[in-house]
Amino acid sequence: RGVKAHEPVDSIESVSLQYGESTSVYFYMHLRNLRGQNIRIDWYHNNKLDSHLLLHVHKDNWRTQASKQLDHRRLGAWRVELLDEAGNRLATRHFTVTRN
Repeated sequence: RGVKAHEPVDSIESVSLQYGESTSVYFYMHLRNLRGQNIRIDWYHNNKLDSHLLLHVHKDNWRTQASKQLDHRRLGAWRVELLDEAGNRLATRHFTVTRN
C-alpha cells in the first residue's frame, strides 16, 4: 500500500473498500542490469488491460514504483505485469479488490 525509504511497506493479496472510499496500491520494482532498456507495466482488471506505463531504465540498480488508484467501481481481480522491451514477462503480481 506504500513505499517508504525506497522499500515497499507491505505486500497485499486483497484490498477491501467501503462504498465511496478510494485507495492507491503500488507495484514496487527493483530492477538490475536493465540500464538503457524500456520496460512496460501492464495493469489488468478482470483479465482486461486497464492501463499500461512505459518507463526508460536509467540505472543498473534502479528502484521505482507504479501506482493505481482504486475505488468501489474497480472491484474484482487485478494483475500487474512487468515486461522488458522484448515482451518477456519479468514479474507478475495478483490481488483482489472487494467491497467491505
